[in-house]
Amino acid sequence: MERGPALRDHLTASDATVGMGKVERFIQTLLQEWAYSRSWPTSSTRTRSLLASVRYENRRRPHSSRGDRPPLSHVHNVCSQFRGVR
Repeated sequence: MERGPALRDHLTASDATVGMGKVERFIQTLLQEWAYSRSWPTSSTRTRSLLASVRYENRRRPHSSRGDRPPLSHVHNVCSQFRGVR
């Protein structure tokens, strides 16, 4: 009988679940406020509007965890931080 590769435990970082919770919340928000918020005439119309929804989420929508400010309001001068880094 031929045996496959040995199975091993795969451990994740202890803070991985924190990041996953944020991703799951983001997906839930997109579903509620973008995908199912209205009746879309076609799937492609809905897909094209995704970029605008993500921009709004990051640049304009108040986030309670950020003191009712959007996430990008906490990012300052990012370009200068990476000048000369390749």
